[in-house]
Amino acid sequence: HRGPDNRSLIEYDNKCILGHNRLSIIDLDRSSNQPMQKKDLSIVYNGMLYNYIEIKQELKKKKYNFKTNSDTEVILNAYLEWGVDSFKKFRGMFSIVIYNSKKKELIFSRDHLGIKPLYYKLINNKIYICSEIKPLTKLGKIKFNDRVIYNYLKYDLYETHEATFFDDIFQVMPG
Repeated sequence: HRGPDNRSLIEYDNKCILGHNRLSIIDLDRSSNQPMQKKDLSIVYNGMLYNYIEIKQELKKKKYNFKTNSDTEVILNAYLEWGVDSFKKFRGMFSIVIYNSKKKELIFSRDHLGIKPLYYKLINNKIYICSEIKPLTKLGKIKFNDRVIYNYLKYDLYETHEATFFDDIFQVMPG
């Protein structure tokens, strides 16, 4: 419902499924649809990287080629170049999930201030990650986290740590 411009879903070796609903803002071209892939990496991303042009210029000096004008491709190439240290370079609001199909490794990150949400739920040794909490509530029985609800009602504190209003749904911490 949040991204009317494209809806894509890709399964990787029966190990990982990445899906994305796209709202086109920066680059309207279809080549910027997600999940976006390069080499062994795939990315789904929600947000806006304010300094993507500067990072793109830095990567071009390192001989990276770009097929799109999207900040998503900049993030993907930055991760190829600097690994997890690339997240320190990013300025903006974002939640990012990167899957390395060769290493069978999943990396996820949020912006430094936690503007863009990113939630996860563990079920039978599987992790489900989403930028909204509502789809995760559809995966089994809902159990409310009374402590978080109490702190919200009494102190106006909302999800100040990894905990959410639900016992078995957590949020990725900012940064």
